[in-house]
Amino acid sequence: MSETKKSVTKNYIYNLVYQILTILLPIVTTPYLSRVLGAENIGIYSYTYSITTYFIIIGSMGISLYGQREIAYLQNDKYKRSKTFWEIAILKFLTTSISLAVFFFAFIMGTQYNFYYALLSLNLLSTAIEIIWFFQGLEEFKKTVTRNILVKLFCFAAIFIFVKNSDDLWKYFLIYGLSEVLGNITLWVYLPKYICKVKLRDLNIIKHIKPTLALFIPQISSQIYAMLDKTMLGNASNSKIEVGYYEQAQKIINLCVAVVTSLGIVLIPRIANVFSTGNIKKLKEYISKSFKFTYFLALPMIFGIFIVADEFVPIFFGNGYERVSTILKVISPIILLTGMTNVIGKQFLLPTKKEKIYTTAIVTGTIINRNIKLYIYTLWRSGCSFNNNYYRGISYINN
Repeated sequence: MSETKKSVTKNYIYNLVYQILTILLPIVTTPYLSRVLGAENIGIYSYTYSITTYFIIIGSMGISLYGQREIAYLQNDKYKRSKTFWEIAILKFLTTSISLAVFFFAFIMGTQYNFYYALLSLNLLSTAIEIIWFFQGLEEFKKTVTRNILVKLFCFAAIFIFVKNSDDLWKYFLIYGLSEVLGNITLWVYLPKYICKVKLRDLNIIKHIKPTLALFIPQISSQIYAMLDKTMLGNASNSKIEVGYYEQAQKIINLCVAVVTSLGIVLIPRIANVFSTGNIKKLKEYISKSFKFTYFLALPMIFGIFIVADEFVPIFFGNGYERVSTILKVISPIILLTGMTNVIGKQFLLPTKKEKIYTTAIVTGTIINRNIKLYIYTLWRSGCSFNNNYYRGISYINN
């Protein structure tokens, strides 16, 4: 299949556009929303979304990473990749549907933010039908970018048209949920070109459960690592304004991380394909270049944040967000650390089927991180006042 032998550089550019686009919208709209919705409403969104994310990860079960790798192995066999696609897609739909059902009874019925949780169920629905992993496995990044640009532009326009004041928070939830659903639906249009008919009796969904579970453990561990701080901040305070400050800082950091790790998304299927052919020399070459690329981008970003944060935050977020600059500085090393983790874990260990090593590393880090966070959380609940030191502590342990 010659069309799949894409240039790594070209695919990196496509994926970079996509990754930036997925978070560029909230970055572009942040100055507007910071003033219109306020820090507390943004905190409510961040807190409720952090809860929803746990169910998204549980429903996904590591299937997307596994699916991307398996499709990469089968780039040259249309029938086998078609069969594998349907098996994995059906499995993901079933597991996410179960997660959605549990989410409905646990949070949508009778909780404080039940209306917002109901709107966030759209994100779970979007996850159930998401097939970006298939096109990434084929190294077809252009198609995902083209379709999502149109959806993101729709989302961008809708925010400025419909979100006018703090009472429009529900519209903010709805716009993001619908944009995710529409973005994933449109990708199904491309499928007929890449898959063929497969008889239902030939499908074997069960065989994929065990390997996806092997990837599920590190994935849910890393997500708990990423989201636990927001959940605890939300639970520790009656007001969600503290979560709002932390959320705004993470938006900037996440944009930088997306740029640094975009090459990794491109290299996962390429390394998997190279590994399947036994070309170890080429594999090492890719990993070496990826490390250099990570250092080249991450270090200037970190130093840049330290230099401009104090002046940037008041201009970008508006008055009342001064604490965000301190948080930005403290969590900025995450850019480099996440980049290195991406190279070692997702670019090397997963494509070369070293899931056990990857799982051990992620779970160990999460346990240590969780214990420290629980200690800080306990102090907070005891009435200790951390002020800026709290932010330095909660951000430092994310490193």
